[in-house]
Order: sequence, then structure tokens, then C-alpha cells
Amino acid sequence: MPAPRTACLRVPDLPLAAELRARPEWAGLPLAVASASGPRAEIVSVSDEAARRGVRRGSTVTHARTVCAALKVRTASPALERAARETLLDVALSFSPRAALLPRASGAFAAEAAALLDASGITTLFRSEQGFATALADQARRLGLPANVAVAGSRSVAHLAARKLSGADGASLVVAAGTEAAFLGPLPIDLLDPDDALAATLTRFGIHTLRELLALPTHALSTRLGPRALGLAALARGTAEEPPLPAPARTRLVEAVDLDHPVDRVESLLFVLQGLLSRL
Repeated sequence: MPAPRTACLRVPDLPLAAELRARPEWAGLPLAVASASGPRAEIVSVSDEAARRGVRRGSTVTHARTVCAALKVRTASPALERAARETLLDVALSFSPRAALLPRASGAFAAEAAALLDASGITTLFRSEQGFATALADQARRLGLPANVAVAGSRSVAHLAARKLSGADGASLVVAAGTEAAFLGPLPIDLLDPDDALAATLTRFGIHTLRELLALPTHALSTRLGPRALGLAALARGTAEEPPLPAPARTRLVEAVDLDHPVDRVESLLFVLQGLLSRL
């Protein structure tokens, strides 16, 4: 029986990817996604071109437009993001019969979307795990999802490895069996996304990398840093409890689009539907 292997297919910025899937003609333009409508809404995602012109996440729409007059601003669309997440799962299931979306993250990784898939024995279908990871990222990109892929011996290590690739669209990484400790050691503790209180505590104790976290005995972790630190350490070690990935239970395909104006002509409706069907 092959050793368990898990792949993580991760889109670092889902709100932006969802908008560009619906409006591919905006690729390469300064684009930002806001948390709500209105001039005081917070910018939650920015395209590379917008970032080059000085637009930053966390700023208000008013400030962003001041920095970049040509900026296009869209309000985050739950429908588009839901369709993009469903497509991410579809991509994963096209490579493995067992896959699942990770719950939505918070904090610094609130914009990410990630799917885990069983990659055990995948080299019977691909020449290598690296070739599998590259093919998986390519398929996601073809469906409008700029993603990176990591393969490792556990879910948590695969997810951390994919986060390490954040911002490198299409990049892939394989953590070979037996090399997890060496790979994880130098990674910044921020990749575990601790809450603000725990992050402040870790910083106060001089813990900035996973190696420094795992160097503390379990008893010290609990007494000095609290029970939440034990959970982070389990994730870092790849020993957190991980039930088997589920077999797919759904058979429906989902896509969505936000309309700027009502559609009252058949020709216009057909144009919209053609765009939706092209993404299925």
C-alpha cells in the first residue's frame, strides 16, 4: 500500500481571481476588490498592476482612487467567490476521487481558498509527484484560477508548503517523505496564522519560526503559551488529527455572474450564458 500523500491546491487571492474569471478582459489592469460598496469600504484584494501603482490592501476605496486614478473597483461578490470555490473543488476531483475544500481562513489568509486531495500512489498515473503538481496547477489556471500546489505526507504540511508559495502563481513544491522536519524548521510562524493574542505571546518569547516553536517541550508549550499553542505545534509537526478525505457526494456544476445592468434582450442573455458555460 503506498504511503499516504496529500496535495494542496491553493488560490492565494480568491476575491481577485473570482472577479477576473468573470471579466478576463480586465487582466493586467489596475483592479481592486472592496469589502462593500461606498467610498469608505476596505480594499481586500489588489491586482499586481494596482499594487505596482501603490494601491494597498486595508486602505479605503477613496484613498486607493487617490493613489491610482485609473483603478477599477469591484465589490466582493459572494456568488462569484462561491462559484470559484466550487471550480477549485472540481479541479481537485478531476485528479483524485477524494478531495475537499478547506474551511475559510481568517486573518492574514482570509483571501485564500484551498482544496486538499488524496495524492497517494499518484506516480502510477504521472511520472513524478512534481509532474502531477504541475499538471494540477495548469488545469486550475486554464479554468481561471491562478493557483499553486504542494504535495506532502500530511494535510497540514501540504497546506503550509502551499502557503510558502503564496504569490507564485502556478508554482509547485513537493516535500519528500522524511524531509518534513528540515522543510518546516525555517518557515515563519506566521504561516500557521495564529490569532493576534497568540502571535504577540510567541513574539514575546522570541519564537519566530516553526523550529523554535517545536523546540519547546509539550509541557512548556501548554504552561507557557497556553493550549492554543499545542494545536499550532501539532499542525507544524503534521501530527494533527486528520480524518480521511471524503468521497464526493455531489454531482452538480455551479457557475455564477454578477450583472451590472438588467438583461432584457435574448442576444445579450445568450452572450452572458456563453461566458458562464465557457467556465464549466
